[in-house]
Amino acid sequence: MEKQFDNTIVMFDNDTKGNDKAPIFKGKLTVNGVDKEFALWAKEKDGRTFFSGKITDPYVKPTQDKVQDPLKKDREVKHDDMQEDYGDLPF
Repeated sequence: MEKQFDNTIVMFDNDTKGNDKAPIFKGKLTVNGVDKEFALWAKEKDGRTFFSGKITDPYVKPTQDKVQDPLKKDREVKHDDMQEDYGDLPF
């Protein structure tokens, strides 16, 4: 995707695939040089339709070498930690 100009947004239809809780629009915005992502939901109250939204930091896919631990920040995974000794099993 091309770099956006400052203080602008780009919005796309979101394929909700039958998920009523999924946002109907998603997009990216840049405010004062900071990239963000947003999602918009269409809601209705008192017979009037309105949009509700959420702005988040851009999603960063986690690397395979790190594990998300709720008590600690990302920590390295050692392959030795994942191997278990099953020598005492009766079968």
